[in-house]
Amino acid sequence: MVTELFDSLLADLGKILKIPNLHVDSNHACLIKFKEGVSIQLERAEKGEGLVMGCIIGNIPPGKYRENFFREALKANGLPEPRIGTFAYSKRADTLILYAILPLQDLDGEKIAAVLLPFKEKAIAWKDAIDRGNMPTISTSQTGSSGGGIFGLRP
Repeated sequence: MVTELFDSLLADLGKILKIPNLHVDSNHACLIKFKEGVSIQLERAEKGEGLVMGCIIGNIPPGKYRENFFREALKANGLPEPRIGTFAYSKRADTLILYAILPLQDLDGEKIAAVLLPFKEKAIAWKDAIDRGNMPTISTSQTGSSGGGIFGLRP
């Protein structure tokens, strides 16, 4: 039953994104390769209660740059919800990963797309920062802050 639901969600998402034939592969996942250079994998959570969305952001060279980059990723992880994904580090693959888990309850293609599209933009921005050797910027849309000082107030 869960497999049928996942197939149905992928079909709905495919219609919304105008990507024909989104389907589960032999690994029970669906990898969507976007023209902007990022690939996002969708799969059922291990217990089948959620949909996991994941993207490999990239390898970060060792040294001070990596330390500072990880600090920015931790800051991004500390933002209030909705923060559009959580960063994790894969020691085995030596890569930074962005992931999100969506509960299956009341989930449909539109709700997946509503998370997937800003998730993709965040992945692109952070991947581009690595490719250029820059620090990623946490935009005000990601922080939930209106700017200024304490409580978002300006003097």
